Amino acid sequence: MNKFFLVSVCFFSCCCYSATLHVKDENIVFISKNVGTFNLYPKNNKYRVEQNESHISYSPKKDFAIIQKYDEGYLWLENGDKKFISTNYCDVVNMHNGCIITTLDGQACGANWVDNNQITRGLTKIRFDIKSPVMEIIRGTHVKKMSSYLPNDILSGKVDGLDYSLESYSQCYDLTQQQRDKLENLIN
Repeated sequence: MNKFFLVSVCFFSCCCYSATLHVKDENIVFISKNVGTFNLYPKNNKYRVEQNESHISYSPKKDFAIIQKYDEGYLWLENGDKKFISTNYCDVVNMHNGCIITTLDGQACGANWVDNNQITRGLTKIRFDIKSPVMEIIRGTHVKKMSSYLPNDILSGKVDGLDYSLESYSQCYDLTQQQRDKLENLIN
């Protein structure tokens, strides 16, 4: 009886809180029974999002995911030629609500999960929190807490664009109607 109860509770909790990411129409769709379904990025996304779902890196318990994306374009050289350039970035998504916690670049995008909420690359560890859109960057004994695009920064004009959808951003912060309106204008 106890084993059946334990198995039932584990199955129920896995099914109720599971979320998935799917590639669709050059976007990533977040699908959750609790939160709903929405695109993580706006229609006019300046980044090219990786279109292969196998390149999405999930934490061991699938609480977080890392999505690869690229800023691509041409650099015009002095001699008139153009050179194609591509810079790799990645977004960390909270799989409980679809909040894009942060955008990372460089070596962090190829980092390995060392725990359910922590990646490491070289001497740097980055830790994420399910309950907060704040991350901790740890180098040795130095810990720096960061959060991107705070609602007050948007209202004050410190932010001139948003790289992910209003739906995803709304999962990170409780927004006032004024903040939502300002974000709508930034996205469109």
